[in-house]
Amino acid sequence: MEYIDPRKIFVDIYKQITENSNRISPAAARRRLNTMFEMADKNRPPIIILIDELDQLCTKKQELIYDIFNWTSVESARVSVMAIANTLDLPERLLSQRGAARICFQPYEFQEIERIIHDRLKGSTNAIDEAAVQIAARKVAAVTGDLRKAMDLLRRAIEIAIEKGAKKLTVEHVLCATREASSTLLVHFVKILSKHSLLVFKAAVSLVS
Repeated sequence: MEYIDPRKIFVDIYKQITENSNRISPAAARRRLNTMFEMADKNRPPIIILIDELDQLCTKKQELIYDIFNWTSVESARVSVMAIANTLDLPERLLSQRGAARICFQPYEFQEIERIIHDRLKGSTNAIDEAAVQIAARKVAAVTGDLRKAMDLLRRAIEIAIEKGAKKLTVEHVLCATREASSTLLVHFVKILSKHSLLVFKAAVSLVS
């Protein structure tokens, strides 16, 4: 789940733990969770909170992440947190003080991505050029090694092939999807620049053009 407001994670956690479906603000849910986990309750079963895409909770002061991981330091809370992140470098101080452990998983390599894609595409191999799968796997492995990116790239390539009335997915469709993704990323980068940064960016472009 993606959060426009990362504080809403407290609402989801609160509702799942209490099984209360009533509306509640992120601030109120956060306060109630903090109060709940500060109080000893022998009848409360151990709670394991699994957070995927922890990067989404990243803020300037990291206060949301500190709050959540702080629950694990309260013995009476009986809370364990498992978090998955792609790029977020959690402060070592946060991890060491709470007895946390970090497990690093290496990005997928080209052969692994290709093998998984083939497994997902069973029954559709006649409509997909083998070289198209290879180029998609190589493109993603060279940048992030993120399997989801490879699947997104192929999904867009298939859409392009359908739009062009092609009967088979080819390398050209994958390359077209790759160029499109690169262009979208550049546009997003330019949009989030401050006025000063945009002026610097324009000056740099003018020097090399």
